[in-house]
Amino acid sequence: MAEFDHEGHASVECSACHGEVNETRLLTKITHPKMEDCLACHFPTLEHASSAQCGLCHLDITTQWKPANHGQANWERVHGFTSMNNPNLCSRCHDAVEFCQSCHQRERPSSHTATFRIKTHGFHAMSNPMSC
Repeated sequence: MAEFDHEGHASVECSACHGEVNETRLLTKITHPKMEDCLACHFPTLEHASSAQCGLCHLDITTQWKPANHGQANWERVHGFTSMNNPNLCSRCHDAVEFCQSCHQRERPSSHTATFRIKTHGFHAMSNPMSC
């Protein structure tokens, strides 16, 4: 959960973060902003955001905290496609070059089997050159 300063946002309309809060009488109907909503105002271009700034709002982040997609059963297999399609998403927490290399220099992708270089490398490279 993020720490939030309502006083610091007094100049912002409540509905900007909480939807149609003026139209409802039930607290359960009030929406809570998602992290993307905060980033849209505070870091409109993600290259200005860095993982060091996460602690400004998130006081309880530890190495055990991970986004939901990191727990998917096939995450090791699909994370490369996710990072290629949206590198800014990964760079919120990871330094792309150093972080990727720290694993990929130690562990080969699952497609790199004992016969990969001889039999299937050319096929993989031709069918998806961006994966190399």
